[in-house]
Amino acid sequence: MPHRQLFNAPRLWPLARTGAGRRRAPAFRPALETLEERAVPAITPAHLYELNGSLEDAYGGPALVAHGGTLADGRYTFGEHQGLSLTGALADTGTYSIALVAELDTFDKFYNKVIDFQDLSSDFGLYFAGRRLQLYPGAVGADAASPNTDFLLVITRDGATGETKTYLNGILQQTYVGFYSEIAVPGGNVLNFFRDDRVTAHWEADSG
Repeated sequence: MPHRQLFNAPRLWPLARTGAGRRRAPAFRPALETLEERAVPAITPAHLYELNGSLEDAYGGPALVAHGGTLADGRYTFGEHQGLSLTGALADTGTYSIALVAELDTFDKFYNKVIDFQDLSSDFGLYFAGRRLQLYPGAVGADAASPNTDFLLVITRDGATGETKTYLNGILQQTYVGFYSEIAVPGGNVLNFFRDDRVTAHWEADSG
């Protein structure tokens, strides 16, 4: 029986001209509120994808595009190498935030690509590597996601400081600078979610 992952995107928020992700519901408030350097900052989203029977942006921006998979009950379910793409949503590709909630049924693959920034033309991108976030080929985060459990993932990029930060369930995982930070600048303003590139001979995107 094939594994499937669920992608729930009321909280998939490419945020234009900001470097932070907003927490809109109590379930996404980090437990470490006093550790501001480790907790997800707050900001109002520029785009909101609720997946309530549609891939449209609730605020009228570009719609998500599904590459296979099914949309039902406020969730998007997809098979291996399927997923979503989004084009032209970021007002500034060097400064933005993305927040998403998803669940992976399995972490059988060591690498699972979560966000591809170069329209599937590069092996670099944001992965789960052994269940830990990695802006590959940069350093790996400390905390692990669990199968069959929703996680909150946030990535922020600040063009002014040149920093890219990743958060898992509200906790800062890594801060990337220089070459590694530049990996998160989307070429052509295209983002792919849970779709792997074809640069290598290995498919590194599971079902979800």
